[in-house]
Amino acid sequence: MRFLKKKIALAISLHIRQAQAQSQGTPTKIPETTSKQNSSAIASSTKKKKKTAKLRPVSESNRATKNIVKNYGRAISAFAFSNLALPYLASILEKEGETIQQFT
Repeated sequence: MRFLKKKIALAISLHIRQAQAQSQGTPTKIPETTSKQNSSAIASSTKKKKKTAKLRPVSESNRATKNIVKNYGRAISAFAFSNLALPYLASILEKEGETIQQFT
């Protein structure tokens, strides 16, 4: 998620610079920099202050398994509401005596 936020911030800053250059009438040129330079520039501008309150540390393994479960659940629910699931849902809902409207 942090990587995506950095990319979005970089794209927005490039868009703003291009718009300013066009309004001034200068030719637009996209700077040729490496991703390390971009990410360090964005990271320094978007750093947050650390909270002074003591937080209980969460181990990486607990965080990883929590994200797996959340993502898996989201994928299942997204599939259940998609048109691809209709053939499968028809037989299941018929056995349960439900309609698709009730299911959704």
